[in-house]
Amino acid sequence: MSPADEGLTKTRQADGIDEGNQKDDERPDGRANSEEPLFGREDAPDSAAVRRTVAGLVLDRLTAPIREGGRPRWDLASPYLLRHAAEHAAEAGRLRSLFRDYEFLVHARPGPVLRFGALLEARTPVPALSLYRASLVEHIAAEPHARRDILAVDAARHQWPDVSQAFYHPRQAPPTLWQCRWSTASNISFALRGTLAHDSPVELLATGTAWAGSFAVTAARGDRAAGVWDLVSGTRVRVLPRHAKLLTAVAVSDSFRVVALTAAKDGAVRCCDPLSGEALWEVVAHDGEVHGLQLHELRGVPMVITHGGDGTVSIRDLESGELQTVFAGLPPGGRLVVATGDTDDMVAYVGQGQLLSLDPHAGAERFRKPLSLGKIIGIAPACIGPDPAVVITTADGRGEVWDLLDARPISVFEGPPGTMDTLTALDTSQGGVAVTGGRDGTIRLWDLERGGRPLRQLTGHLGAITDLAVYEAPALHEVNKPYSSFLDIQTVIHTQRIKPRITPGNEGLRRSRLFDSLAGYALLSASADRTLREWSLADGGLRQAFSAHTDRPRAITVTHIGGSPVAVSAGQDNTARVWALDDRRVRTVDRVTYPMPVSSVSLSRVDGRLLIATGCGDERLRVVTASEGTAEGNHLNGTGRLTAVVLGPTLEGPVAVTATNDGKLTARRPATGERLWQRVSCSVPDRPVTALTMGGSRRRPLVLSLDPSDGGRLQVHSLTGGRTPDHPLQDLRCAAVATGRIRRKPVAAVAHHDGTIELWNLNPGACRRILSGRAEGVVSIAIGATPIGPLVAVAYEKGRVRVWDAETGRQCCLLTAAPAKMIAVGTSHGRPVVITADPSRTTLHFWDVETGTTHTVVTLPEAIGALCMEEGILAVGYGRELAVFSAADDPGPWDEAQVPMAASNPQNEAGPEGEGAHFGDSGGQLTALEMAILIHLCRAEESLGVPEVKAAFRPHFRRCVKTQLRSLSQKGYVDRAQGSRSFLPTAQGREVVVRAEGSGELVKRRWKIGVHCAGCGV
Repeated sequence: MSPADEGLTKTRQADGIDEGNQKDDERPDGRANSEEPLFGREDAPDSAAVRRTVAGLVLDRLTAPIREGGRPRWDLASPYLLRHAAEHAAEAGRLRSLFRDYEFLVHARPGPVLRFGALLEARTPVPALSLYRASLVEHIAAEPHARRDILAVDAARHQWPDVSQAFYHPRQAPPTLWQCRWSTASNISFALRGTLAHDSPVELLATGTAWAGSFAVTAARGDRAAGVWDLVSGTRVRVLPRHAKLLTAVAVSDSFRVVALTAAKDGAVRCCDPLSGEALWEVVAHDGEVHGLQLHELRGVPMVITHGGDGTVSIRDLESGELQTVFAGLPPGGRLVVATGDTDDMVAYVGQGQLLSLDPHAGAERFRKPLSLGKIIGIAPACIGPDPAVVITTADGRGEVWDLLDARPISVFEGPPGTMDTLTALDTSQGGVAVTGGRDGTIRLWDLERGGRPLRQLTGHLGAITDLAVYEAPALHEVNKPYSSFLDIQTVIHTQRIKPRITPGNEGLRRSRLFDSLAGYALLSASADRTLREWSLADGGLRQAFSAHTDRPRAITVTHIGGSPVAVSAGQDNTARVWALDDRRVRTVDRVTYPMPVSSVSLSRVDGRLLIATGCGDERLRVVTASEGTAEGNHLNGTGRLTAVVLGPTLEGPVAVTATNDGKLTARRPATGERLWQRVSCSVPDRPVTALTMGGSRRRPLVLSLDPSDGGRLQVHSLTGGRTPDHPLQDLRCAAVATGRIRRKPVAAVAHHDGTIELWNLNPGACRRILSGRAEGVVSIAIGATPIGPLVAVAYEKGRVRVWDAETGRQCCLLTAAPAKMIAVGTSHGRPVVITADPSRTTLHFWDVETGTTHTVVTLPEAIGALCMEEGILAVGYGRELAVFSAADDPGPWDEAQVPMAASNPQNEAGPEGEGAHFGDSGGQLTALEMAILIHLCRAEESLGVPEVKAAFRPHFRRCVKTQLRSLSQKGYVDRAQGSRSFLPTAQGREVVVRAEGSGELVKRRWKIGVHCAGCGV
């Protein structure tokens, strides 16, 4: 076990999650060996009642000092009570009420929560455990305040807002300052039954059945000792004896007795009892590293087959460890599988371009065949007719099937390069089928006897396939097939079959029969997109998807718990996950899902609503509402994977601009997906922009992007048409850029490589102020409005953040406490704050600018990938999720009462003298010119056409009339007269005019309309 693993083991023991080193007089469930188990006792009724009464009195005595208002304050509980409260509650029959107390989940140790929660869940579902398991890795070392945040966000992910609010409003403390209002549930699965947490990626995995339950043996990267886990509770019950070198393989057998085998780099192989940890036997099997470890029955006798770096294969008796056969002189660094035929079992060994067939019964090499293949990456056993065979796949997309008895090539199948990185095979009553997965995320089925083109292709994964496993799913068929209790580690099942007569003329019939024979088999696939999927092999349909891993899963195995099938997946996220394969509950909430981590977020108010545009590295632009999280648009970009996204208003309505990995910028309408324009922003082909922002006035909105060539060059495009204007910022060399407003003037904050910060007026384009920075590398920059005025914040490579007053140029503070790659500026409870985050961490730090101290810290379940703040609302992308946070006193919704359907004016749009130019209290967002046109139509006795309306205004306003009429029509204030091109005011429009005339606002608006057009700036 690595030093890091040893350190985490101590933490887990303190927290109660690691039960591997309990005292000799204790059971894994925390009770003394002399005590009866918690459930299933056969006490007399009176005795059981007495025990419950006494246990209840003990629990009441323990919680009496911390009770307030009749309920315990778990924040005041002693460490003993936090570790053993669940045990006493189980004895007293109060376990269910204890798990309904959310404060107990916040403060209790993870070990007792999981262990006793599993006992309770065996009788009836426990919703609280779903929350706890979703982010168990974070709970292990989290402090109570961080665990509260994580549980509240997970409740929002489960669409349980009442539970989320219960965590945010504890009985004994004020409400949490910042609260999650909603979150997507892309990485939440009802089927998750357990999380086995490690301190490094889990590389070795095997499962078995014992103690009337199921267990797993795992080892993480750098471990020298394997751990034994109870799959029901998800707790570690034992650590097997430690090896001198790092582990290379594990296996589990339950043939003659339940044993666990481990192999290490020093050539040692050890057989242990997984329950007690006792070593049954140990041998040095190889002179060097053990490369592979497999279990197989040879003529009814369980054997251990290993191969190592010394070029030997050894076969040993599983019960005694006694050596039976040794094959020497093999090419080192090869791969080995055992293939089963009707009468013979053969060992196939592939290494250094050679195929060797080894007879384990005779102890002799049957043949050695050179292979004219590229890099071999896959090998699997098969059965062709009565003979054992082997399937070999290569990196260049070629697969070959060989008979292991007579060295005869049976078939060849080919696909594109990189499509056969993973491989498994199964034998059916109608022939053998190989299943391959590739880097393109596609799974292909192949006929092993005929080869040729794929039988079927399964698509849906967005990343490379990392592992495949086939298992028998009883729910898929009614025929009972033979099932061996001694399965090899690839979960490949061989059945007896009768080979039909096949002729070249009935190829279609053969394929149909092959598909029919696959009924009853299901395929599990793991992918680099962090998901697992279950497929029906008979029809190729997707049965369900499993999502909870925060990094790619590496291996899958299938076992059973209480007769129900479960899958265990080991991943790069330092966990092994347990999935109930028969739990097919799905969510129906209308929210978007993200197949990849959210990497870009843009929050903007358009048409009276706060909208969020997002990108997650795939080819889709997703737009949702900030108030509820409902989908507003989900559009295929079509040119490449999104790397950045920005959203903003124009006179014609909201526009979203996306940057893709091919260096292009694309503008679309978020509601319809209509493409407005597309430009190549980067001078170097296939180089994505490193920054994307939107600014300018409503009449002249601009898109600013940062070309990564030459250290970073600023590109300016018109938002409305995509043209490149003659702007002073064009081709300016810089490191980062952000846009905002100073006294309603649109500005751009530009950070140079020498640390200098420049503030530019975007319209017409002039340097406004230079802020003195430091000669440090700039990571990111942000500008935003606060109660003390607009602030500029800059994050540097060394983790420091500097904050300036954008109006005066005065440096407000220097933040040095936490690394920051992402920053935002805003307001929290009336205080100016800077929010910082780092992609390697799960915390949001809110810093008070006036004091330079921490305002609050928010912890999320996964690492943060993007954030954006607007009007006090914070949108955060974490993992594959999107969440919206707001202050405790601002629960939303944040949409305005009147919601126009298309073009509108943002609240912060400037008038001619910097004053607001919107008609706010008259029932909608109307410009002065819109209100003047609406009044003119109301006073007219008949409908008016565009020329008649233009005639009523001064010449320099006439060019705006048609646009303003279109806007009024979209807002529902005017309508076209039937059968003509003229306009009439609607009842809603007349009501707005009546209200405005009574409020006195028209006096101000008439003055403005005589000076300047507030609608278009002409």
